[in-house]
Formats: sequence, C-alpha cells, structure tokens
Amino acid sequence: MRVLVALIVVWVLATGALVLIARQRVNHGLNALQAARDHLSAQALLTGQALPALQAAERDFSSAHSAASNPVLAPWSLVPLANDNVDSIRSLTGAAERIARVGATAARDGSAALRQPASTGAQRLALLDQVGALAARAQQGLNNIKLGPDFFLVGPLGSARARFLDRLASLRNTIADAQSLAQGAAELLRGPHNYLVLAANNGEMRAGSGMFLSAGVATFANGSFTMGPMVPTPTINPPPGAVPLTGALASLWGWLAPSADWRNLATTPRFDATAPLAAQMWQAETGQHVDGVLAVDPVTLQALLAAQGPVQVGAQQLSAANVVPFLLLDQYAGIPADVADQQDRLDQLSGVARATVDALSSRPWQPSALISELSGVGKGRHVLAWSSDPVEEQAWKAAGISGQLQSDSLAVSVMNFGGNKLDQFLHVTATLSTQVGPNGVSRAHLAVDLHNEAPTGLAGYVAGPNPNSGAAEGVYQGILAVNVPGTASLPTLHGVAPLLEAGIDGPTKSVAGGYFQVPRGQTLRATIDFELPAGAQAVEVEPSARIPPITWHYGPARFTDSSPERLAW
Repeated sequence: MRVLVALIVVWVLATGALVLIARQRVNHGLNALQAARDHLSAQALLTGQALPALQAAERDFSSAHSAASNPVLAPWSLVPLANDNVDSIRSLTGAAERIARVGATAARDGSAALRQPASTGAQRLALLDQVGALAARAQQGLNNIKLGPDFFLVGPLGSARARFLDRLASLRNTIADAQSLAQGAAELLRGPHNYLVLAANNGEMRAGSGMFLSAGVATFANGSFTMGPMVPTPTINPPPGAVPLTGALASLWGWLAPSADWRNLATTPRFDATAPLAAQMWQAETGQHVDGVLAVDPVTLQALLAAQGPVQVGAQQLSAANVVPFLLLDQYAGIPADVADQQDRLDQLSGVARATVDALSSRPWQPSALISELSGVGKGRHVLAWSSDPVEEQAWKAAGISGQLQSDSLAVSVMNFGGNKLDQFLHVTATLSTQVGPNGVSRAHLAVDLHNEAPTGLAGYVAGPNPNSGAAEGVYQGILAVNVPGTASLPTLHGVAPLLEAGIDGPTKSVAGGYFQVPRGQTLRATIDFELPAGAQAVEVEPSARIPPITWHYGPARFTDSSPERLAW
C-alpha cells in the first residue's frame, strides 16, 4: 500500500510538473506572439521583421506540446472535468505550435521572395503573384484550427486560451492583409489604370496631409507605369458648382468651397471622403476620368530615394538625405512672398516627381527595401491612396494608407492659412488627460500648444508676408481642428476663436476654430474638452503628417504621431 501511495504521489507531482512546464512554455510563446503583434503588419510579415518572434513562439509551443502530450498525463483523461483540461492543454499547445509555424513560414518565404530584384513589368507582376499565393497558403494553413474543449477550464488555462484566440485573430488578419495588398498591387500594375497624383506640401499644412499644390496623372499597365506632367492646382480649379459638395464636407467646410479650390480640399483628414471628390474635380476641369487617387509628400519621395538611390534633377542631385529640406525650404531661396511667376520652381517640382518615378520604373526594384521604407511612410499618412476598384481599395486599407478615420479616432489638425510655408517651424505639442467618473463616463481634456520657432532671414516665399493673408512676416496664421471619437460628446474648444465648425465628420465628431496667429518666438495654447460614455476607455491617436510631427503626452507616455498610437485607461 505504501508503495502504491508513493507511486501516486510521484505521479501527481510529475503531472503537476509537466502541466507547469507546459503552462510556462505557453505563456512564453504567447508573450513572443504579443511582441510580434505589437509590430506586426502585412508589410512587417512580408519583410521578415516578425520572423524572430514567430520562431521563438514556435519553439516555446513545441516544447509545451511535448510536455502536454507526455503519457504520464494520459490517466487524467479518465477523470471527469480534469479530462477537459488535459485535452484542452494538448489541443491548445498543438494548435499554437502549428499556427506559429504557419506565421514563421509565411514570414520566411515572404522575405525570401522580396529579396529577388524585379527589373521588368513581368517580373514585378510575377513577384506580387508569388507573394499573394504564399499568403493564400498561410491562410489555408490557419483554417480548421481546433483548440479543444472550453468548458470548466481552470483559471490559468482559460486565460491562456483567451489570449491565444486573440493572437490567432491578429495573425489571421495580418496574413489576410498581406494577401489583399499583394492582390491589389498586382491588379493596379496590370492595369490599365490612371491614378490622379496629388503632391502635398508639408510646409503648408491641411488636415492629415500637406496642402495639395500640384497634380498629375500616373498610368499603370503591364507591370510598368509612367508619370505625366504635374501642374499647379490653382490653375485647374473647377468652376464653382461644377462639382457638388455633399455630406460632412458641405455642412462643416462648405464655406471654404473645397470642391472648387484644391488648396482647401483636405480640410478633413478623411481621405476616403476627399479623394473621390478630387477625382471628380480633375474630370470636371480636364475631362479625364481617373480610377484612383494618390497623395504623396516629400517624405514619400525620401523613402523611394532611400530604396532606389539618388536622382539628378537639372544641376541638383537629390537623395534621401537632402530631398525633404530641398522641397520644404531650399527650393524657395531668394523668392519673395509676392512673386507672380513661379513657373521655374513649379517645373523643378515636377522634375523631382518625374525623376523619382522614372527611377522607380526603370531601375530594378529592391522589393524588401521598398516595403520597409514605404511602410513607415504609410503609417505616418505621408502617402495616401484611394481607388474606385474594390480590390485595390481593400489593398490600400490593408496597407494602412486609405486615410480613413475610425470610430475611436483622435486627430489634431493645424492648418496653415497664412499663405506661407512656416509649418516646418511650428512645433505642436498635445497633452491628453482623462478622468473616469463614478458613472463610468470618461472626461477628456486635451491641451494643444503651438510654438512658432521660425528663424529670421528666411526667404519671403517661406516667411511671408503674403499680401492676401493678413499675416505679417514670420507670423503663423491658421485654423485648429480636432476630430474626437464618434461616441464622444461634441467637443468644446477654448483659446482659439471664433468657432468655425462643430458637428459630425464621418465616424467622428469635429470642432475647429480660427484664424489664430502665432508670432515668431511665441506660443499659443488651445484646449479641447469632451466626454466618452461608460465602457469607452481608449482612443486611437491618428498621425497628422506634419514635419516635424506632433509630440504627444499622456501621463508618463511620450510619443510623436509618426504612426497611430492607441491610448487606453
């Protein structure tokens, strides 16, 4: 009898040790997947950036599954309730090992495919088709995953199962995004498609992008593309009333006539609302139909030059190191504020865009470098895309460049109405604080500080004064607009007057005031207050595309809005 009892004690201790090992390995694997998820996107998966974390998770889950499958645990299958827990541990660890392996394989195969140069249109299409196929295989590999029973699970096991379901959903979404991105990009390149390209100037900001000051059409066909001439948008404004204005743009911003003036088009950060309007405006003025719209700024060109190498534009060699300061500041050297003829400078801007596109089209692609460089650009709203084709539009959503706001978005937009290029010298700081009341309602207070650091000695075209703006030399004049979550109360704005608009803007609510002025060396503070209903305890801070970016503070957290940032309390 003593021997039997001793054996039972040893068996119980052994099973406990195996379960503990399996639990520890599962937690390590889930933590590795959490690390991968925090930086995981379709682009990161394809370039292999998440591979180390996925491989670590695969090793941990494999070890956990070995422990959970040990024959020592088999007798527990005969014990009511305990059998569900043992079966669940075995199924969960096996499924986790399989899923981590699928993710690691997709990351490894994707990065290997993207290391192959693509010089011709046919090679580019073949590469995109290959990436789409491997993503489809990964999706298939994640189907029919069985996690075992979920009844009467002990607390730690139930918690691990819930965490795993969250990681599985995240990986499935990432792989689906990779497939959508590859399919949409391939469809665009196969063409024939015409896309309106809007050149945004971050020295003169609008909401969620720079002001659209130049426009042209890119043509895509057979894996290749060409860029037509860029024209200054003030020369192609459609007649008033030619493009009807409806919805939130009409109710909130109709007084700025955004459908009749390209410079006022981006008064909302909702590119999914302004891009279709841009396509109508282009057709109304030129008669040419376009299938989609791209908005790019100097940071986009910087990323392309970083991946593809420098270009020569006249006597100027432009590279990733100097293209942004050249386009924001250096090109205006010696140009007074009231100069009438800007044709030489506009031709130079067009030359930069065309040279960059020619380099992308004529040189062998470095796919991994292109995706790595452009993914960061897309997160910061420096490139935005919209298409009337559902497959392509889904690709832009998957890539995070559709420019849409969500129901929990929080966006700060400082728009330049001084007729100068001083945004590069306006430093914006946003400080958010929240307090949850006894009824569960969250009161949010946002303080926005605008500090004008413009130096003296700037070209007149940069510092002003623009004779039509009413702002003196070196003075920043603008409008402050804030979008808050759609479930929030209508925000109130203080420190900037008069109130210019307040209402519903798609899935958000919006408020704006101006025109404020910030002289050189001074700071203006504005505050925004709003409430969120019980249960709503997070916001997604949206990028502004400003250069420099907005600096945010939330409690001890400090970050710049170069990519979306989720704040929860």
